[in-house]
Amino acid sequence: MAKKRPQQPVEQLAFASDEEMLFENLVRTHDLIAAAYHDLFSGVDLSHAQYDVLLAVQASGDDGLPSQKIKGRILTRVPDVTRLVDRLINAGLVARERSESDRRVIYVKLTKEGRELLDELSEPVESLRNSIFGHMSADKQAKLNAMLIEARENVPD
Repeated sequence: MAKKRPQQPVEQLAFASDEEMLFENLVRTHDLIAAAYHDLFSGVDLSHAQYDVLLAVQASGDDGLPSQKIKGRILTRVPDVTRLVDRLINAGLVARERSESDRRVIYVKLTKEGRELLDELSEPVESLRNSIFGHMSADKQAKLNAMLIEARENVPD
């Protein structure tokens, strides 16, 4: 897990507006959470984006996920999904399979190794999420979720 770095509390810094302080808090929070996930996944030589792809493919079931739908299913923005999938193929975690009914469609499917890795990561990921958010009541978590969704409504594409 990422080491905590001593930082001046955001509340003690000078800000021109409440929005600036909120932005600073969001960025710092994202950075700390991303670092914790990076540390977790680096132990298995995986990026968070690759983990997202594995989860999306797993959620699609045994039929696999059409490769053109991957970008819309993952949490992080990645410029080149094809290279991301290529790295997962090279690691033996997914495979591509052309559709027999429509040769233009290529499905990405989990391999046995990919399923095993997701099983192996299930508990540590859940533990990390609990360590980050578990101290918050269910009500606070729901409110935070609602506020973050509301904040994303006005973010330019």
